[in-house]
Amino acid sequence: ALELYRAVFDQQTTATDEQVSVALWAAGQLAEKTGQTAEAVRWYARLDRQFPDLPYHDAVLYQWAWALRDLQESANSQRLFQRIVDEHPHSTYWHDAGFRLAEALFERGQSAQSAELLARVQQAGPPESIAPHLGYLEGRQAIARRPPSSGLPRSLRSCGTPGPTWLPWLACGMPNRWPR
Repeated sequence: ALELYRAVFDQQTTATDEQVSVALWAAGQLAEKTGQTAEAVRWYARLDRQFPDLPYHDAVLYQWAWALRDLQESANSQRLFQRIVDEHPHSTYWHDAGFRLAEALFERGQSAQSAELLARVQQAGPPESIAPHLGYLEGRQAIARRPPSSGLPRSLRSCGTPGPTWLPWLACGMPNRWPR
């Protein structure tokens, strides 16, 4: 099927823009599903260049960003997530793209920018599917803001054997209660 797409697009066709854009989108998705991620990236890039005003342009950018992440091209992937945040504020992909950017900023040591973007994502009412991820990143940010000597000693925050000082919810992500 991909060979047919290639043959059609290598020739000049009389297809309408809508037909061409749908075919490019389908070719990218098919390439990705068949493990040809680099080819999918080329289809998505071409679709973006030729049809930047598509009603599903946000979906193209999102798929393209994930394909780039699969190819270990995180900087390019982050640029596409940034485009979703900047160009498509009402997209169903906006929350996840914002989270991915906030996570990348945090990993690069840009904690203030990460916290600001994460707050924007949380204020925008994210879907429940990413709420645990947002909470996890928020927790990591809170831990990073504390001075190393603050809070409980590391020995009291271990995931070790339950005892009178065992506080697993601080270090192990467990509920705030003693085991039964």
